[in-house]
Amino acid sequence: MNRRPPHDHFETSHLKAGMRRRSVRAAAVTLFSQGGRFALSAISTMVLARLLRPDDFGLFAMAVTMLALLIVLRDLGLATATVQREDLTQEIVSSLFWINSLFGIVLAAAAVGTAPIVAWFFQDERLTAVAIALGGMTAIEGFVVQHRALLRRQMRFKAIAYAQLAAEAVGIVAGIVAAKLGAGYWSLVILRITTSVIRAILIWVICPWRPSFVFRFASVRPMVAFGGFLVSTRLVRYASRNFDRFLIGRIWDAGVLGYYIKASGWLPGPINRFMMPIAGVAISTLSRLVDQPDRFRTYFRQGLLIIAMIGVPAIAFISYDGNPIVLLILGDQWFPTVPIFRRLAPAALAALAQMGLHWAFLSLGNAGRQLRWEIISTAITITGICIGVRWGVEGAALGYSIASVFVLLPGAWYCFRGTMLRMRDLTSAFLLPMAASSIGVAALYGAHATVPFPNTNIFRLALDGALFFAIYPAALLMLPGGRGAVASVVRLLRDLRRARP
Repeated sequence: MNRRPPHDHFETSHLKAGMRRRSVRAAAVTLFSQGGRFALSAISTMVLARLLRPDDFGLFAMAVTMLALLIVLRDLGLATATVQREDLTQEIVSSLFWINSLFGIVLAAAAVGTAPIVAWFFQDERLTAVAIALGGMTAIEGFVVQHRALLRRQMRFKAIAYAQLAAEAVGIVAGIVAAKLGAGYWSLVILRITTSVIRAILIWVICPWRPSFVFRFASVRPMVAFGGFLVSTRLVRYASRNFDRFLIGRIWDAGVLGYYIKASGWLPGPINRFMMPIAGVAISTLSRLVDQPDRFRTYFRQGLLIIAMIGVPAIAFISYDGNPIVLLILGDQWFPTVPIFRRLAPAALAALAQMGLHWAFLSLGNAGRQLRWEIISTAITITGICIGVRWGVEGAALGYSIASVFVLLPGAWYCFRGTMLRMRDLTSAFLLPMAASSIGVAALYGAHATVPFPNTNIFRLALDGALFFAIYPAALLMLPGGRGAVASVVRLLRDLRRARP
């Protein structure tokens, strides 16, 4: 097959024609991919939770807190800069490629040097080798940052989705085999590294663009500045989202942290798994529509509506049926996660709305404004965690949730100020799903109080799910404005069906 000329990888003018069709197709592929990834994750969790101990997951989580910092720094914000910029050249992207590649190697070396510090902080010598192994992945990832960004910029989300699915499937198989052979916490390391290596290989194969041996810093200086604001914002957000793990891991042991990680993994975790790739679609789409304010607002509202219509009832149901879900999926040894699980529910709801702010900040090029707000909101979040931790790990979870909700509306006001967006563009997407979900949960409480339900976890989940997801759409239709919202989602789902991969 003949390779396209390099400049073809940088053209985006053709994407504006039929933007709705392209966006819907990208959303369909992303939802399909995330559904597959969630199924793979659920299977691996069910298997590994029974092969490994809570402290294995806790130890891995301690190392991952360091890895998460390297991931924040890894692309220097240059992937989003590539997606957001209107005009690109071979010289620009090649220069960015060499920056990302070199920085990935530097971060890998830094991981080796700081691994003993991670082990000292958490007071567990086993972390030294684990941190070195996980940190080495950043060298590999640095070589695919621009390839992935070009695929996103061209809205080739199907290629990204298939690469991610294939890589995770291979990684999960490797991790389960290692656990069966008695590798313990190293099976989680093997899973993560295998996934990273396979994904990098597939992205290079799928994206035919290749860098030139050229580097001109002057040509990428504005993009590096934009990326600097973005990576600074991510660093602040990293502190906000990982401070609770650092604190819990330091105060208690790996077992307690393991329970906390699993609790967050089954509420905020799935939400982030589904919503972050959708954010890639949203930012790519909205970045092409900045010069069309009315279309920008329409796409923004529709994107948030579909997220709220799916995410809000899912969080409500998972929170209500936490007991049977944990016992069925994870097993009896993980029962202490249930109260943590429920106290993180408000944080998961806030994360859905915060996703919309993330779209707006980046697609409008307001990375500096986003950084300023993240500093303020992170200070509030850390304060909430520090206050809550006085009442144990559950208190830390509740403090995190209260702070996450508290900063939401001020953050939206600051994000939308001086732009084409209005506060109602955010709130209107969430009010109906939240009201309908509340009615569904109230119906479950009433049903359990008056009708005897089976004690078997699987049958209780089946009955609760049937009742809740029958009442939820009915409540939506009865509420003021609900019919229009449902009709909008039905039209979108019809388009998704036509555009499915």
